[in-house]
Amino acid sequence: MYLADDYEIFRTGLRTVLRFAGEVEIVGDSAILPEILELIEAAEPDILLIGDGPETSRLIQSITERFPTIKILVLGSDTILFSPLKVGGYLSKESSSDLVRSAIKTIALGATVWNPVSLESMFKPGEINCGKSGSNPGNIVLTQREKQLLSLLAGGKTNKEISLEVGIAQVTVKKALQTLFAKIGGTNRTQTVMKASQLGLI
Repeated sequence: MYLADDYEIFRTGLRTVLRFAGEVEIVGDSAILPEILELIEAAEPDILLIGDGPETSRLIQSITERFPTIKILVLGSDTILFSPLKVGGYLSKESSSDLVRSAIKTIALGATVWNPVSLESMFKPGEINCGKSGSNPGNIVLTQREKQLLSLLAGGKTNKEISLEVGIAQVTVKKALQTLFAKIGGTNRTQTVMKASQLGLI
């Protein structure tokens, strides 16, 4: 993992927090410098944890183009200033140490982690049309199982983790999520969570 933030005290604090994460190895850290892409390339991290700031959006764009396999977790405020579809997760800098460690492990497994309050900041009321064109978002009714799945999805759980927690087969989880995506109007996990958050479903 590589830590990128302009404040050294923030990076030092993260190192302390992640020291107890077990499997996490920090291969480098720095401020968001002009040469940060070269530093990241030399460090070869699997995950980049970056603090949100004025250059974050531009940096994420450059990283996703140059290093498409690196998973990105952003720690910032409750307002997202870039497209969340380019990163693996976004949490508030006020998140607990346990949540940050859990989010890193979740993203490493290929899932996503989002702060619902931050997702809501991406959209203006009524900006998202859910389902078929002209449909009324208020007509969306989720079953208790779908509400449970949506909550786990928003928490960044993988299909395997959902399967274990809910007590159903992974193939059943996959089919249930496909149904949930269609009902909410999302095409993938991230988009579904964003729309559900905007609609007040989570």
